[in-house]
Amino acid sequence: MMTELASTGPRVRTARLLLVDDEPDVRKLCTDLFEEAGYAVTSAPDAKSGARAALEAPYDVAVIDYRLPDCRGTALVRWLRKRYPKMALIVFSAYADWDMFFKAGGIGARDVVAKTASPKELLRIVEHSLSH
Repeated sequence: MMTELASTGPRVRTARLLLVDDEPDVRKLCTDLFEEAGYAVTSAPDAKSGARAALEAPYDVAVIDYRLPDCRGTALVRWLRKRYPKMALIVFSAYADWDMFFKAGGIGARDVVAKTASPKELLRIVEHSLSH
């Protein structure tokens, strides 16, 4: 009987998040943050690995570092926007400023988050991006 009840309830899909950042400590911290909040997280150290991950599985949201070792994060944002127009894209940077905000918005990013922001703020912005 309990098995029947469990199988008849609504299934909630876990949001999938792609994190692209070249700093191992930042990837670990953010992965832990998002997994604790219930996201299924895939992380990548560079744009090429991030693009490969995006081709292999669907993602609801991507958090992308602005300065990656193989290109600017905005190039990956542009590439992802063309292929996955419904994916929420967020640029994450230690160098966030108004110019970057407007540039990133112009290529399809939903937001720019400074790496100096609190983990709660980053999580709030990711959750907000999924609701729009």
